[in-house]
Amino acid sequence: MSEQGTFLGEQPGIVAERTSGVIVRLVRAAIIEGRLEPGQSLREEQLAKELGTSRTPVREALIQDRKSTRLNSSHT
Repeated sequence: MSEQGTFLGEQPGIVAERTSGVIVRLVRAAIIEGRLEPGQSLREEQLAKELGTSRTPVREALIQDRKSTRLNSSHT
């Protein structure tokens, strides 16, 4: 977790034209930068709050990325 108490660091709220693909890239960057551990369980609700979006695009991003087996998610 970063010093600010969030996994993804300071991120502006996601605007409507952004997609789950942007969320996947943000999460992957957080893993590469060491703010998230590979295989760490992620919570849709927490990620959505940090990104300023609803859970739906977060869920889509986790499903999309789960196919590459990089992330484990929790649907709570």
